[in-house]
Amino acid sequence: MFKNNYFFQLLKTRWVFNKPKIKKFLIYDGETSDIVESYFPKKDTGIFYIRKEEINLYVLFKVLLKTGFKNFFSNYQKVYFEYSKPKFVINLLDINVNFYKLKKNFPQIIFIGIQKLPRLAERELTGFVDQKDLKCDYFFTISKFHAKAYESYVDIKEIIQIGSFVNNHFPFKEKKSKKILFIPGCSSAHVYETDLITFNLLADYAKLKKINSIDVLLKPGMLQNDKNLVAMKFLEKKLGKKINFFKFLGGGSREKNYFIASQYKNIIFNRSTMGYECLAKNSRVIALSLFSKPPKHDWCHLRNEHFNEAFYPLANSDNFPKEGFCWSEDSRPEKFFALINSVLEMSDSEWDNKVNQTFGNSIMYDPGNKIFSEFINKIDK
Repeated sequence: MFKNNYFFQLLKTRWVFNKPKIKKFLIYDGETSDIVESYFPKKDTGIFYIRKEEINLYVLFKVLLKTGFKNFFSNYQKVYFEYSKPKFVINLLDINVNFYKLKKNFPQIIFIGIQKLPRLAERELTGFVDQKDLKCDYFFTISKFHAKAYESYVDIKEIIQIGSFVNNHFPFKEKKSKKILFIPGCSSAHVYETDLITFNLLADYAKLKKINSIDVLLKPGMLQNDKNLVAMKFLEKKLGKKINFFKFLGGGSREKNYFIASQYKNIIFNRSTMGYECLAKNSRVIALSLFSKPPKHDWCHLRNEHFNEAFYPLANSDNFPKEGFCWSEDSRPEKFFALINSVLEMSDSEWDNKVNQTFGNSIMYDPGNKIFSEFINKIDK
């Protein structure tokens, strides 16, 4: 917890002087607690902060007197749990390996993991390699296929498929705009090469089809202050006049972004989990996941990153094809434009049939996380 360069972070930390209160439900990690805690009684629910947002001085001094700085975070965590005595520990930060180590020290506690995003073992679960005694009682997953990566490392008692927990949390309207909404992967910190390519392709498509503008949904924080305008200024520089083909939306709260996305019938994305989530909410999606034949550009990229997997947010098998009725790795304009036209021109019944045949029950939307809530009520007896 206390390493080099942490001084300024600690200045923002909330310091708690009283020992932790006993809580039946303990949420592991405060970053997503605003969503998770809404499913549990407030008076019975606590949060264990792991990012130094809050530090309990009572626990801190107990740890220092007993074991000093050796294995400090692990011991801090252990003492905190001993005082709060939770019956359930719930975690939405699914790639935090420390969460899965807790069961060994607290076998009486029920540990519940929730998959926040689709993950690939070779890219995002590298911290699990060579770890021992990783355990979790119940794991709520986007799909059984996406749970396979965790099963390779974690001893899980039961896996329950619910779709995207975060997506389920936010409702949507049935009436959808027929305009195109592009959801890029860029954030306030970086712009991907795939974003730049897709922006250029969409600008050319808009010009060809005489579309006045294509809406773009930005991640939370991208339009909030000067510090987070770095990516936007980079886009303006690289796109030039083509940026006039786009209308930028969102950039505010997570709730607002989900509401905006839910209103669109036609979604284009390249590396966004929200694209998958929109498909689960009955939007038509078009994905450019890889770029095996990208046009030649001389851009200086803020972030240049290619993956070897095809369309991983929606993949439902190890042999998921690189080309399909709504996704492709080919960014040649003629191929990209043909893909868009094909999806937009499909009848509703044709689209539904293709989705069902291709994805089956791997695409799921459970409004209000009813499955999760009912399961918690069942085991909390």
